[in-house]
Amino acid sequence: MTSTIKKVDAPIATGKCTTNLLVAFVSDGQELAALVNERQPGSMTDIQGPERRELLEGDAPIRWWYTIAYGSGDGDALSSTPSPITGGNSEAGTSILPDGVPTGGSYAPSLIRSQAIRLIRAATVIIDVNRAEGITLNAAADYAAFVGLAEIRRNSPSSVRSIINLFQAEYGSDSLTDWDFRFLTELYSLPLNRLGRLQRGYLVKALVDDDDIGEGE
Repeated sequence: MTSTIKKVDAPIATGKCTTNLLVAFVSDGQELAALVNERQPGSMTDIQGPERRELLEGDAPIRWWYTIAYGSGDGDALSSTPSPITGGNSEAGTSILPDGVPTGGSYAPSLIRSQAIRLIRAATVIIDVNRAEGITLNAAADYAAFVGLAEIRRNSPSSVRSIINLFQAEYGSDSLTDWDFRFLTELYSLPLNRLGRLQRGYLVKALVDDDDIGEGE
């Protein structure tokens, strides 16, 4: 997993750090998810509705969730959320509006830069070794790396060959594909202080341009 992180140029902390990507191999993923929800519900506050039911009650061999934080466009922290599985639920004197925009902090006006950024503060991935029987360790690790490094919604298979389709017959792969690496690399090269719609545009254009180059070779 470390090699994948380095290959896509995602930042890695040096020295003493706080865990923000946890991958756990367990015998019963549903039981562990329910236990975390009971003892530390603050770590799952960002998952609601059908996705929350699927996370807690579904039979997926791999399940995951994220804790989300908000910061100013300059990178200053506006709120804090729990670490994976461990940690409390607190806010650093900042209120969050219903649309997810922080009301605290000071901002500089800009037509390009976002006044606030939304980021994954922590990702927790639970691999159920019984339900994932038949899947290799490398495949499970690649899957965990992909969903841990990018905010991927559950039950969202893509129409390209990808590790996210590991459990799907169509477009399935048991390792990270070239498309997966391109996606993660472009994702981590995005300017963080841009509006989400602009970031989506950058990412889509980069992937489409790469596909066009590949077809022309």
